[in-house]
Amino acid sequence: ITHTQLSQLPTWNDVVSMYGDSPKIVGLETCQTFKETISSHSRLLAPAGVFNSGTNLLAELLLKNCVLPGHGKGTGVRWQVNWGKHQPPRFRNTHYLDVSIKNNSVIMPVVTIRDPYSWLQSMCRHRYSAHWFHPPHHCPNFVPDERDYEFLQYANVYKRPKFRKFHHDDPWLVDNVMNTANFNKTQTVVPLYVRYKLINTTHTSLAHLWNDWYNEYIVADFPRIVVRMEDLVFHAEQVIQQVCTCVGGTFAATDFQYIIDSAKHGEIHGNDKTSLLDAMIRYGSRRRQDHTRGMTQDDLDYARKVLDEKLMHMFGYSHPIHR
Repeated sequence: ITHTQLSQLPTWNDVVSMYGDSPKIVGLETCQTFKETISSHSRLLAPAGVFNSGTNLLAELLLKNCVLPGHGKGTGVRWQVNWGKHQPPRFRNTHYLDVSIKNNSVIMPVVTIRDPYSWLQSMCRHRYSAHWFHPPHHCPNFVPDERDYEFLQYANVYKRPKFRKFHHDDPWLVDNVMNTANFNKTQTVVPLYVRYKLINTTHTSLAHLWNDWYNEYIVADFPRIVVRMEDLVFHAEQVIQQVCTCVGGTFAATDFQYIIDSAKHGEIHGNDKTSLLDAMIRYGSRRRQDHTRGMTQDDLDYARKVLDEKLMHMFGYSHPIHR
């Protein structure tokens, strides 16, 4: 660790002021139902979460520190839920990545959620299969400004060199403007759609995607656990222990293995890869301006108005102070 990194690390008081002094885990009360209805040797544990929510980190922590009975040399931990970790739970009874699993109810989904303001910043860096119109100067962009409308008129010709220079010829970033995602000059909010394997879902805005995706799991009528991504950074051992024992697994209490390097591997994740040290610096900082970068005052006002307050309160998240 360098002196610069050491100086950037948050104090424990900083972390507690943002997220409290203990993890917030929703759904532990459903563990007993899961254990009563699924035999111990059939149970599986698997992550789920919207893009950029820490699902890879959770998977690696579980794989290294939790073993479910009855799986031979395996652990009973899967890399993702069988209906696709980024797909909402409406696909649980219709989509099977592993066709050898005949009933997805044997899987206890562990859902990762993240502070919506830092999540928005990650979505701007790498959007995966979420599509919404956002020019280079403005992201997150809920409420379009004059330059948004100015860029909109060039969407059809944005492949030309004079426009590509704004994005260093990165085809993903060029597509952010070329694919208007049903946005037009009459609209006062920038809409969004997500392309899944079987269908597309539409959302009023990027903020609504966060609301819509997580509320499907919160109101689900099947066992599930929801954990904060930030707790996987600052309370990893405590969270993994509770998740593992929830389904009757054996927790590596005396030899817990942290994930030091980025849990994201491969080109699909772009350059948005964060080590444990980087994550502590990024998510434990009180410099909330880092979480509102690119947003106008109209965007901040809109986020405060539409982000689901029940979800915000349930997971201990807060809005940034007005500029």
